[in-house]
Amino acid sequence: MKSAATHPKYGEYLPPPDPPGPRKWLRDNLFDGWFNSILTLVSATLLLFAAVGVVSWVFTTADWTPIVKFPTLYAVGQYPRDDLWRVGFGISLMAFLLGASWAKAGGIIRNVALFFGGVFAVLALLPLSHPQLPLAMRAYLISVPIVTGLGHLLGRSKRFKGIFLGTLWVIYPIAFILVLRGFEGSALLSPVRTTSWGGLLITFILSVGGILLSFPIGVLLALGRRSTLPVVKGFSTVFIETIRGVPLITLLFMFSVILALFLPPEARLDRLVRALLAVTFFSAAYTAENVRGGLQAVPQGQIE
Repeated sequence: MKSAATHPKYGEYLPPPDPPGPRKWLRDNLFDGWFNSILTLVSATLLLFAAVGVVSWVFTTADWTPIVKFPTLYAVGQYPRDDLWRVGFGISLMAFLLGASWAKAGGIIRNVALFFGGVFAVLALLPLSHPQLPLAMRAYLISVPIVTGLGHLLGRSKRFKGIFLGTLWVIYPIAFILVLRGFEGSALLSPVRTTSWGGLLITFILSVGGILLSFPIGVLLALGRRSTLPVVKGFSTVFIETIRGVPLITLLFMFSVILALFLPPEARLDRLVRALLAVTFFSAAYTAENVRGGLQAVPQGQIE
């Protein structure tokens, strides 16, 4: 316990106690009585066996040969190998924006930027020889953390305004998709059908796109479910409960296969758009419930 201090207005008062040490924390949280002690020991034993099993599977049982032999296939799918520079352009631009955002905001953005650049630095310095990891590819991989650092340096400049950075973040996903897709009749950006996209590239696009698009929809659904208008409240409730009651794999199947069967050939949406819609609706339903729970936690006086 710290010694008492004196407040200039209220006189002497006691400061808060020091945080408990490791032994006291373990005793209070994990070994508080015989029953909790038994639960702690049983849980620790189960976790130890699970950890041993996972480590044994990763290093002795699992066959990583396909991933080791074909890393590009797992990264971009069947995307044309002569046009991989488009993917590299998108990665480099994201690295630059993350570095600039790190300088402007810090916090969790700094951790994301460091992790992003660190992953590419580790891939570039891997002590192994691979036909799909030539010197040129290693040079590009090591350039990603360098671009992140350059973005950080530029972001610290007072001339680099936050509004400009925000505008770049808004333009970035649209520009990236257009560069990946290409244009009809263009020699530099020849069209590449989305059926050739795959691997981590398609996973990244669906994940980020679903999160960005689902948030505003989820907020509107949450407000609609709390609305006093019966039609708005009923539609929002039915949408949320229906989507949350269906697994994501079912939604992906419905949008990717069933929806394409119901639409005429000239009105069919691209397969990437159909999958993005399924992920967006699924995430929006859960986001709506999160937002609604947060609004319900606000006291009525604060709402008024």
